[in-house]
Amino acid sequence: MMGRVALTELMVRMPDFAVDQDAVTRAPCNYVRRPLSVPLEVR
Repeated sequence: MMGRVALTELMVRMPDFAVDQDAVTRAPCNYVRRPLSVPLEVR
């Protein structure tokens, strides 16, 4: 729920952004692939 609120507010404040897919770092795990960092580019 809190994640949804945070992402909704992010979209309101910065509607035009891009995720740098090549720079996303993931946690080393065999079962769950979760991102450790997700770099954003605000336009």
